[in-house]
Amino acid sequence: MQLVSSRDMRAIEAAADAGGLSYARMMQNAGAAVARAADDWMDGNPGVIVVLCGPGNNGGDGLVAALRLAELGHAVRVLAYKRPAADPLRRAAAERPEIGVIDGSARDALAQLDAWLDGADLLVDALLGSGVSRPITGQLARILTLAAEAVMGPDGPAVIAVDLPSGLDPDSGAVDPLCLAADLTVTFGFAKIGHFGWPGAAFVGQLVVDDIGIAADLAERSETDLRVVTVESVAESLLEPPLDAHKGSFGRSLVWAGATRYPGAAALASEAAARAGCGLVQVALPGASIPGVATRVPEAIWLPLPEATALADDAACVASAARALQRAAAEAQAVVFGPGLSTEPGLAALLDALLTALAEQPPTPTRWVVDADGLNLLAGMPDWPGRLPARSVLTPHPGEMARLLGCGIDAVNADRVAVAREAAARWGHVVVLKGALTVVAQPEGGVAIVPFANPALATAGTGDVLAGTIVGLLAQGLPPEEAARSGAWIHGRAGEMAAEDLGIRGTLARDVLARLPEVLQGLEEGWELEPPGRFGFGRRPR
Repeated sequence: MQLVSSRDMRAIEAAADAGGLSYARMMQNAGAAVARAADDWMDGNPGVIVVLCGPGNNGGDGLVAALRLAELGHAVRVLAYKRPAADPLRRAAAERPEIGVIDGSARDALAQLDAWLDGADLLVDALLGSGVSRPITGQLARILTLAAEAVMGPDGPAVIAVDLPSGLDPDSGAVDPLCLAADLTVTFGFAKIGHFGWPGAAFVGQLVVDDIGIAADLAERSETDLRVVTVESVAESLLEPPLDAHKGSFGRSLVWAGATRYPGAAALASEAAARAGCGLVQVALPGASIPGVATRVPEAIWLPLPEATALADDAACVASAARALQRAAAEAQAVVFGPGLSTEPGLAALLDALLTALAEQPPTPTRWVVDADGLNLLAGMPDWPGRLPARSVLTPHPGEMARLLGCGIDAVNADRVAVAREAAARWGHVVVLKGALTVVAQPEGGVAIVPFANPALATAGTGDVLAGTIVGLLAQGLPPEEAARSGAWIHGRAGEMAAEDLGIRGTLARDVLARLPEVLQGLEEGWELEPPGRFGFGRRPR
C-alpha cells in the first residue's frame, strides 16, 4: 500500500476534484466514514460523543460526522474552534436540537468542554489535519490539554482521530508535546507517511484507511517510494505448490549458525526455515553441538564444523572448513549465516576464506541472508559489501546497523527509513532494519514498512526466527526483496498471535516460531488476518 506525503495528498485531491469528485463530496464521504467508525466503536448503542472541530477541512469532516452521528441517535456535542458561525456546516449542526455547539474561542468554552467530557463515551478529534505542523499554542493548546486530561482519567472517553491525531506531523511521524493519542485513526484515500513514522505510530492506535472515492491510480502522483506491506501482498507472494511436489520442490537451505555457547540460535533459525516451507534444511555448526540441536530439529541434516578455537591460527583447518561450507552452499538455493555464530577470531578467518572461495567460482543463483554475528564479522572486513554474493539480504538491528555504518545508534533511529534506504543503495543489498515497524529497503530504491510494533518480539532468539523464515522463503524461489518483506510480515504476525495468547512479557522466540504454520495456513486459505486497509500497530499511551 502506497504511503503519501501531505504535498502528495493535496495533489491527489486536486486531481480527484478535476476528475469530477468535488472537494465537497470528498468531505461528505470522509465525514460519513468517521461517523461509521464512531458508531461501530459504540456497537451501534446511543452514547455521548464530543467532536472537536478545527478551522480547516479536517474540522469540516468532523462537522459532517457530527451531523451523521446525530442521525444515528447519538447525543453529539461540538466544539467549533475558529469556525465562524456563518460556516454552513457549523450552522447546520447548530440548527439540530440534538447537537450542542459551542465556540472554541469563547470565554466559557473550556468550562463547557470540561463538563461535556466528564460524561462522554467518545471523543472525535478533528482539530488539525495534515496541513498543520507548527507548534500548538494558545487556546488550541488549552483545549488539547483539557481533552488529554479527560481521556487519561479512569472513565475517560476513547478517542477517534480524523485523518491524523492533532499534533502528529504527516510527513515524519514527529509529535507535538500536546499531541492527542488516539485509539482509532480514520484516514482517507491513502495512509500518510506520519502514520508509520516514529514516535507518531504509537499515537495512531488502530488505523483505518477508508475509501472516499479517490481513484487508486492517483497514488502514482506520489513523490515517495514508501509503501506498507499488506496481508494481500504477502499472500500473493507465496508460491502455490504443485500436487506432485516433493521435498526438492520447496528448495534447500543451508543454515550456518550456533557457536558452542549459542546452539539454540541454530535450532531456532533452522526450524524456522523448515516451518516457512523449505523442503530440506542443512545446518552447519560445531560438531559437539549437533546432538543437542538435532533433538530440536530432527528433520535437518548436519554439517559438523570445527570449534572456533580450533580454527584460530590453523590455516589448514580453516581451508578445510571453508571448502565444506562452499560445497554445501553450492547445493542450496539459499544460505543464512550469523545467528549465534559469535565473533571469535577463528570465525572471522573462516568467513574470509569462504568469501574468497566464492569470489573465485562462477556466480551462482544461491541467495544469502546475513544476520546477527554474521553482520558483526562483516563490520570488521574492508570492502565487505562487494565480497558478499549479489543481492544478499542483511537483517541488522539498530546496534548492528550502527556498527556497519560506523555511527551511533541514535543516528540510526533518528530516521530509520532514510538510513535503510541509503544503506541499501550504497551496499547493493536488500536491507531489513529490524525493530518496531521494520524497514525493508531495496538497492535500486523502494522502501517498505512492516506494520508491526510489538514489545513481545524484544526477546532473545526472535531475530534468529526471522532470519530462518526469510531463508526458507528464499529457498522456495521468492526474490530477495519479496522474501524479506513477506518473511518480516509473517514473523511480525506470528509475534502478534503469540503475544495475544501468552502476553507480551511471557512470549519467547519458540512461541513465535510455533505460530509460523498457522500464519502461512491463513495466508494460503485467504484468511483475512486484518480487514483490508486496517492496521493495528499501536496502543494509545496512558
